[in-house]
Amino acid sequence: MDIYTVSTVLASVAIFPLVLKVFYPYFWDDFFYLINLIWIFIKFGKRRGRKPLFLVLDRYFEQVSKHPNRPFLVFEDQTFSYQDADKKSNKIANAIQKHTDLKAGDTVALYMGNEPTFIFTWLALAKLGCPVALLNYNIRSKSLLHCFGCCEAKLLIAAAVQQETSSATGLEKQQQLAGRPLEDTRAKLQGAVEDVLPSLQEKGVSVLIMAKACSIPGMESLVDKAEEAEDGPISPSQRESLTFKSPAVYIYTSGTTGLPKAAVITQDRLLAAMTVLASNGVTPGDIIYLNLPLYHAAGFVIGFVGSIETGSKIILRRKFSASQFWEDCRKHHVTVIQYIGEVLRYLCNTPKASLFYICLLVIWSSGMRKNSDWDHKVRLAIGNGVRADVWREFLDRFGNIQVREFYAATEGNVGFLNYTGKIGAVGRVNYFHRKLFPYALIKYDAEKEEPVRDHRGLCVEAAKGETGLLVSRITKIAPFIGYARNDQQTEKKRLRDVFQKGDLYFNSGDLLRIDHENFIYFQDRVGDTFRWKGENVATTEVADVLGMAECIQEANVYGVKVSELKDAVKEVLPTLREQNVSIFILTGECGTDGMESLIDKIDQASDEPLSSALRSHVTMTSPALYIYTSGTTGLPKAAVVSQQRLWAASFMQAIAGVTAEDVVYICLPLYHTSGFVIGFTGAIERGATVVLKNKFSASQFWDDCRKHSVTVIQYIGETMRYLCNTPKRNNDQDHRVRVAIGNGARADVWRQFLNRFGDIRVTELYGSTEGNISFINYAGKIGAVGCVTFLHRKVFQCALLKYNTATDEPMRDHRGFCVEAAKGETGLLVSRITKTAPFSGYMGNLQQTEKKKLRDVFQKGDVYFNTGDLLRMDQDNFIYFQDRVGDTFRWKGENVATTEVADILTMADCIQEANVYGVKVAGHEGRIGMAAVTLKEGVEFDPISTCSQVMNSLPAYARPRFLRIQDSLETTGTFKQMKMTLVEEGFSPAVVSDPLYFLDEKTKTYIPMTQEIYNSIETKDIKL
Repeated sequence: MDIYTVSTVLASVAIFPLVLKVFYPYFWDDFFYLINLIWIFIKFGKRRGRKPLFLVLDRYFEQVSKHPNRPFLVFEDQTFSYQDADKKSNKIANAIQKHTDLKAGDTVALYMGNEPTFIFTWLALAKLGCPVALLNYNIRSKSLLHCFGCCEAKLLIAAAVQQETSSATGLEKQQQLAGRPLEDTRAKLQGAVEDVLPSLQEKGVSVLIMAKACSIPGMESLVDKAEEAEDGPISPSQRESLTFKSPAVYIYTSGTTGLPKAAVITQDRLLAAMTVLASNGVTPGDIIYLNLPLYHAAGFVIGFVGSIETGSKIILRRKFSASQFWEDCRKHHVTVIQYIGEVLRYLCNTPKASLFYICLLVIWSSGMRKNSDWDHKVRLAIGNGVRADVWREFLDRFGNIQVREFYAATEGNVGFLNYTGKIGAVGRVNYFHRKLFPYALIKYDAEKEEPVRDHRGLCVEAAKGETGLLVSRITKIAPFIGYARNDQQTEKKRLRDVFQKGDLYFNSGDLLRIDHENFIYFQDRVGDTFRWKGENVATTEVADVLGMAECIQEANVYGVKVSELKDAVKEVLPTLREQNVSIFILTGECGTDGMESLIDKIDQASDEPLSSALRSHVTMTSPALYIYTSGTTGLPKAAVVSQQRLWAASFMQAIAGVTAEDVVYICLPLYHTSGFVIGFTGAIERGATVVLKNKFSASQFWDDCRKHSVTVIQYIGETMRYLCNTPKRNNDQDHRVRVAIGNGARADVWRQFLNRFGDIRVTELYGSTEGNISFINYAGKIGAVGCVTFLHRKVFQCALLKYNTATDEPMRDHRGFCVEAAKGETGLLVSRITKTAPFSGYMGNLQQTEKKKLRDVFQKGDVYFNTGDLLRMDQDNFIYFQDRVGDTFRWKGENVATTEVADILTMADCIQEANVYGVKVAGHEGRIGMAAVTLKEGVEFDPISTCSQVMNSLPAYARPRFLRIQDSLETTGTFKQMKMTLVEEGFSPAVVSDPLYFLDEKTKTYIPMTQEIYNSIETKDIKL
């Protein structure tokens, strides 16, 4: 081989890792994960093939035999070796065998908190061949009895004193403040058992209490019996009836609905789950900090059972404590920690160490450590449910800890592991993993709470970047055992005919998303469950508990976002108080300074009518309402709606033919002119009945109309199209609706609406909240917003002016007057300001009021209202809305002020300037928001923080869905931002060479705009 060939080979070998890094950045991660997966399967296969049967307990026996004196468990000041644990569990097993009629296969319920006795008792019961139901020690009464019914336990073993829960601190403080002894308020598990003891006795359940003595009839002590028992081993023959399909543990999960359900964990599944810690690199030399509840899958299966496989030492805590967490880790030299949900956030929220302590530490360690928060040996954190922002904060503060986020459900048949450390992801799509566990993300209809199906009745797979419902095929390798003695709930978790008739999948009830790099992200829960602090909350279970209160007849439980309107007010409370603004909250009580409750005051108030003298100062020109509108530019402006204008607008329903016999369906926001003025006050004028909805819902719309015999509906913009896009039904024309009043319906949608839903009189309107001109299409001409008659033009002196879209202003002739557009030509609508047609302007905003006035239109000194709208009049005098002009565009029936959006965008840390505009999207009315932005010098674009800024500050319709990053923004000679070219180029990656990003509201980040995303938008696979 010549030197050239050798050099070529060596160069190829040298450059190969670089090529992999550039083109396949996760190659080695994927490779080693695959090797790990193969290793797990080989190990699992070997164990399943061993005779006699090899179970988790047998792995524990191996550890006892090989390392009898190795520390197994540390609890407070006590340390137990493997041999110690073995003898203690033998004593408990022998005591139970001697004093009860328990047989192998009988279920035992364990009702205690985190303590060594929990582990010793489980080992004892495993030695006796008994499956164990791990009861949540917070449940009581009906739920407790229900849990016994699920597993048909023959024996209950309970701790004598309840373990403190996470809410105990707050409760204790309240009780102490009330002057009541703390011990009187701490409920005991023994007391909880006493409450249901008669029912347990009826079921033939024996009860043992972890105490040395018990005088309560029907209960027996266990500690004294265990102390007297032998510590010799239990005969293996006791377990000879067990198979891999035998239940090992019942772990209760709220699932998607109802009371707790007992997920069956078989011996086979527990044996497989035992390898999770080892597969994450945990070794015998590691020390695991276990403070999660042992009745929880994460604490028991991942933490405790996983440590049996690795032979690692466990540091067991009664409960999670953020303030003691790192002290414990330092004290015990912890190397592996576990988390669920909010745990990492709680750690990040703890106070940082004092500067004095940090200085001492730096001196002591010769400056080797960043600060005291890094003073630990933790190298690995395993868990699920951490947000991306908290993940980053955790690493920044506590150092280089490898976070292994995973996704799994206790009863599920698929799981993911984020073996790359990609922040925010729960795992990564791997070809072989998907072959072994055939899963998919399918499109999900959140309105109907069911998967979307095609014309064949099969589910539709979600595209990359799109959120979908996770389902996993039920196979021999990936079985779904279901819930103990609950066939109904088990069946609910099965999804049939997914991709072909007869197939069967497990329905996870979780919405996830796969990005274009094949990373998987958890998005949300569906159905009757919401997630709080890392736990699923079943609304039915909570409602049942509330129903036990003597004063409550019925309860409807649901989850709400923490950031509500009250919190929004609290943010600006200091400023409001400076302005002497009184604030009332619609609650029965309010503990916030500067706010008062109102409902309690209403309840106590008289229902007698107020004196009309209170309104004696009101005239027709007095303001009746302030309705906020974005208008043509800037921040929201308070349009003044006078009493006269409100009175006149209330007749709009009468013009449309509405009578007192009608039932009007209002689902539009009441802060909007359409909902309040046209809908609500119009119904008052007519004496009609109002059916009020919290919000518009396309899937519930017609069902509501049928239920309430609705005859009049309202619409704006897209709502009519949303109705047309719902799946067709045989009863589409089975309703009493005869009139539809609104604005913004496209001609094609109008026709489709009539063809599908029948002979409904569509009354299209044109008007603006602050304007002095309006039209009504009383003739029903499809596509028109009204007809300009001679009388109408005399009363409201309106005109369409030729408009220069390049300069954003009306064209003027040589005399300086505006030029009227000819029939058939698009023009700017203006209306003369007169006593008959006044323009009241915006409250406290003379500058914006003046901007809406157009002077010297047809003669010197005249003043017209500038609508900011482009319209067209045909030869029959019908008038048609065309578009918005200037710094405003219209999307989803709302005006979007580009100046306001630009101001919000530039608040993002990385953005220097922003030019906001609207772009057309095929098949949609109006224009959707887009922005060209420049970045601050030396700063990279941050898609997550920018998205956070946008979503926290702007309503959904105003958020720019597309961002275009430019080196500089093009401006005119007067420094006015140029928009025309940007608007024309739109958001197509094939046209725009600048970096483009798309706002993915599900994952709450901007993602790179690809041709695939563009195509999906064009085909409406991605909904905007």
